[in-house]
Amino acid sequence: MQARKIKVDLDLVTQARSYIYRENLAVKADKVEELLKPSSLSPSKNAFAERLSDLNFDLYSMLVVDLLHEFELGVWQALFIHLIRLLHTLDSVNELDIRYHQVPRFGQGAIRKFSSNVSELKKLAAHNFEDLLQCAMPVFDGLFPSPHNELIQKLLFTCAHWHALAKLRMHTDITVNLLEGVTVSLGELFREFVGSTCTVYATYELPRELDARVRKETRKKDKHSHTKTSHDMQAKQAEAPGHSNGPHLSMVNSLPGASTSTTTANISSKPMYVPVLVGNVKGLNTFYRGESTKEAETMKQLTKRKKTFNLSTYKFHALGDYPAMIKQYGTCDSYSTEPGELEHRTPKARYRRTSKKGYIKQIAQIERRQAHVRQIRARMVPAAPQVSLDAGDDLTQDFNKHYHIGKSENQSEHIGLFYNNNLGDPAVKEFIPCLKKHLLPRIRDMLGLVHGEGDWERVTFHRERMYAHRIMRVNFTRYDIRRGQDVVRTGATPQSNIMMLNPNFAMDLGPNPSSQDLLNCDHPFWYAQVLGIYHVNAVYLGEGNHDYQPRRIEYLWIRWYDIQHIGGWQSQSLDQVTFPSPEAEGSFAFLDPDYVLRACHMIPYLHLGRVLAPGDSGISHWALDKNDYKSYTVNRFADRDMMLRYHWGAGIGHTYSWTKGVPSQVCNVNVDNGDDHDTVSSDDREFCDDLGDDIDDGKSDHSMAGHGDECDDWWEDELDEEVSDEE
Repeated sequence: MQARKIKVDLDLVTQARSYIYRENLAVKADKVEELLKPSSLSPSKNAFAERLSDLNFDLYSMLVVDLLHEFELGVWQALFIHLIRLLHTLDSVNELDIRYHQVPRFGQGAIRKFSSNVSELKKLAAHNFEDLLQCAMPVFDGLFPSPHNELIQKLLFTCAHWHALAKLRMHTDITVNLLEGVTVSLGELFREFVGSTCTVYATYELPRELDARVRKETRKKDKHSHTKTSHDMQAKQAEAPGHSNGPHLSMVNSLPGASTSTTTANISSKPMYVPVLVGNVKGLNTFYRGESTKEAETMKQLTKRKKTFNLSTYKFHALGDYPAMIKQYGTCDSYSTEPGELEHRTPKARYRRTSKKGYIKQIAQIERRQAHVRQIRARMVPAAPQVSLDAGDDLTQDFNKHYHIGKSENQSEHIGLFYNNNLGDPAVKEFIPCLKKHLLPRIRDMLGLVHGEGDWERVTFHRERMYAHRIMRVNFTRYDIRRGQDVVRTGATPQSNIMMLNPNFAMDLGPNPSSQDLLNCDHPFWYAQVLGIYHVNAVYLGEGNHDYQPRRIEYLWIRWYDIQHIGGWQSQSLDQVTFPSPEAEGSFAFLDPDYVLRACHMIPYLHLGRVLAPGDSGISHWALDKNDYKSYTVNRFADRDMMLRYHWGAGIGHTYSWTKGVPSQVCNVNVDNGDDHDTVSSDDREFCDDLGDDIDDGKSDHSMAGHGDECDDWWEDELDEEVSDEE
């Protein structure tokens, strides 16, 4: 059927070409348009169609989508540039640069650090534009007046949502249906953006666009002037008697400003066109020749062209083809141009090792040497045998373990002295009793004792010491049943934020819950900041125990986030959280590392400012509340795995979303549930004293046995990173 259509299209193109070449009709003539426009054809021949149409070859099946060039370097880049144009009219570009520069990095290259001049668009690759999109919502929030700010926020949210869905490496019927719905919403928002926002502001060329255009026009003008001058000089030399290959003295004397004593030796020392630097305009380094600075600046202002946002391009038109293309050919990474683009790094790395002269031969020699070295290494180092891991092996290589904390006990702290030295710090209030209450159910479970109240005062510490660690590695199963790993740091840094399951969350919401549904059943996740990673050698002296050997127990000292606003897919908004006051009850707690789902990306709302005034030292040394912002946003678009965690049940590797119950979190504080559901605060959390009956359902999705052996390339590269920190 499709092959027959190609033959019909080929006949239409042949007929249209006969109108153009035999009847001398224009390409846009009505007779030609009536023939080709219904099928969106052009009067151009195609070698594949001419040669392979008789073999029933489907020409259109060759044309697949290209996410990298069509969206990341196409639609999103065009939208980002036009948003910068809009900010130039509002004089808010500097604020955009400041906000992007202060966005913290996340993960193993998932979100990289932004430069201080993002708006200048210098040296940005596709992955840079991807990072800009993933962090765009909190950065652009508040830069535009209402109602344009709300519309742009929804547009940025939908763009990030569409990009994350389209770039998934494992699709199901659920995700494809989601992509179809988001594609429709994306088209509606783009049309609304063009109709209601772009028409309000008069946008012009960016400084870099104007600079590039003026340079091009200047080069063209100089080339034309140089060509004309050469022709005139050749004509004068031909007319002069006894002319030679060099310039004649009479012609040199005719140059402006030349005297009779001027010789050919100093012609180049007095150029006809003097380069003049245009003003102190940021981004404009254009040289105008033969013009003063004031005249050149006036010329630039007069030639500044108006720029509009254009939706009538193929790249916008191609967005609607992605769901059907994924259904027919599979995920976009199977036919993406990204691997080929990334391969450019290989010859460029080899080029830097050459002398830059005759580099082609040198690059080939480097490649051959590298291939020989790989062959020699393969012969000398045989493949390592598969050895089962025992309890004493290094847990960094055991991906079946949910987390890894170093075994070192070099950084020890006497618990009593630690408590006495920080008596005035609200984070250390009731530190020892709360820690023992947290450890009591865990050590009783390790000893095989029946869960019960017990006596937390019967929990003691070997040598009265706790041992600190700087980092913790969290292993998890991603949505595509591949291994993932996050590195969590201590010290209230941007890399110390974690998320965990909420035991009160309802399980029957489906993959696309509304904000009201989430509000009625609490939020699916809890968020916290890790203040410390510790382990203790605990001994239980309670009734019924006859084993008094110290047992290593690892725990996290955390500070809770309170949820201010619950975002959702229907409201097209992100979750907003804040820190409760360090003096508030339940602001700090202890947590079993086994309950950490993975790290999360918190972006501060910079336009709201900090809680404390500049120079205020705060009231907690350990919580570092002097650096607290008034509000943070949880970036659900930090990576594709994070995005699918908020589509409850849509990620195949997220096994917790397919079970019937979520286990309770083991922490040290017991508080009553509040009746106010506007926010989810630390006072709304219920903590159990023991592991409970739900433990049998599993703690999280950390089990990786049988979930595939393939890892990302960065996995092996980052395994040994910062081992020295653990030691």
